[in-house]
Amino acid sequence: MEWLWSAHLQTLEGHSGPTTSVAFSPDGQTLISGSEDCSIKIWDTNTGQERLSLGSHSRHVSSIAFSPDGQTVASGSHDSTIKLWNVTTGEEKLTLKGHASLVLSVAFTPDGQTVASGSDEGAIKLWNSQTGEEQLNINGHSSLVRSVTFSPDGQLLASGSKDQTLKIWDVKTGGEKVSLQGFAGYDISVAFSPDGQTLASGSKKEILKLWDINSGMERLSIKCPGGIYSVVFSPDGQRLASCSWGGIINLWDVNTGKEYMTIYGHYITATSVAFSPNGQTLASTSTDCTVKLWDVDIRSQRPIEEHMFFKEHSDFVSSVSISPDGQRVASSMPDYKIKLSDTWTGQDQILLMGHSGPVSSMKFSPDNQMLGSGSRDNTLKLWDINTGQEKFTLTGHTSNVHSVTFSRDGQVVGSRSDNLVHKVWDTTTGEELLSTESYSDWAHAVGLSAAKETPVCQVSMENNWVVFKSERLLWLPTEYRSYSDLAYSNNTVVLGYNNGRVLIVNCE
Repeated sequence: MEWLWSAHLQTLEGHSGPTTSVAFSPDGQTLISGSEDCSIKIWDTNTGQERLSLGSHSRHVSSIAFSPDGQTVASGSHDSTIKLWNVTTGEEKLTLKGHASLVLSVAFTPDGQTVASGSDEGAIKLWNSQTGEEQLNINGHSSLVRSVTFSPDGQLLASGSKDQTLKIWDVKTGGEKVSLQGFAGYDISVAFSPDGQTLASGSKKEILKLWDINSGMERLSIKCPGGIYSVVFSPDGQRLASCSWGGIINLWDVNTGKEYMTIYGHYITATSVAFSPNGQTLASTSTDCTVKLWDVDIRSQRPIEEHMFFKEHSDFVSSVSISPDGQRVASSMPDYKIKLSDTWTGQDQILLMGHSGPVSSMKFSPDNQMLGSGSRDNTLKLWDINTGQEKFTLTGHTSNVHSVTFSRDGQVVGSRSDNLVHKVWDTTTGEELLSTESYSDWAHAVGLSAAKETPVCQVSMENNWVVFKSERLLWLPTEYRSYSDLAYSNNTVVLGYNNGRVLIVNCE
């Protein structure tokens, strides 16, 4: 199925705190990211390698921007300063001081001569990017300024504020030209379209709006569940990307409001999105401390042929398993429960309750009669899947039980924990038969050589393919790759996700 999709996902890891802002260089070869770890990182977009790490801010980096010539980076920080950096050397060129509180947003004019900054005290300042001199101070908001952006011609500045207004300013005079009010939400994010005729705004109230710059009239309103943290136009002005407090990224048709794509890429808040100059790649940041790159070329996207998508979990799914006969799916829940569902209808059958910590691993017995579950409560439980009754609670591990596997005849079950202790248990009596730190001894006792491992254990992920016994089963497009667990049986792949979804795909 690879020809159906050509999306590509890259995860850039290196920040030790939530990532807050991201921007592409004008040539698309470089990406910058800011983080609550007080650093700015410069990445090669082709290799994903970190080129430089800039770290002289004393508090969170809240916003970053590239200059139009790609030579300078501006960063705004909770330390109340804006810093300008040389992208090639990492040298700090200027530190702009004048705000009395946290700097929350920064932006360059199209000619690169001016930097705008919005702050927690509600002030907007314009600075000379060559000298660091403050050129203009704008006080028109009554609360923090969450977002600032210049129009393509550099004549206008738009700002979104927690005071529930969106304002447009004359850059030369600082005079207010338009004030759009009545937002029920707050922390408004704003973006100009490439032609300068439309302004997009998004807020926590889950509404994305498009405004006509000349008339100040609302052109389009789109409902976005989960609220909006950031919005950005594609370079051709035809699409709009938004990211939400729930970690979901959406792409929208600017003319119709139709949703092009939904990406479930982050399991917690997605804080910022940015298009590459060619519009084919989208970068996103999140409080999960990562920066992710997505292929958003609409021409290459096709809907995945999914059999079922369970959406009843309210939070992350840490573990999934499918019975050998393919009839049942087990999925963990954030409240430590396990849900058994019918694979083909999605109907819930039984709820297993008993663990006092998150469930880390699950496996069905070969005869489809039992489920073994390992947990961070350091126990292994065996369940009768027909009645939902707990057969045994097997204690003895002193750390998270991250792996469970049955012998071929189902007479013994093996468990492994984070401290590398391996145990083998009798499934009829619950008796502990073996405790060892030797993987080979444990595998032999459970009957697991490389050739004898049960089918569910042989599924893996390689180069974006779900692979079983070296055979490629299913190629996953971008929005389906950030899974937390996967399982395979009877030509069916099951994936669990951190946003509470369980995906089932028939590979026949």
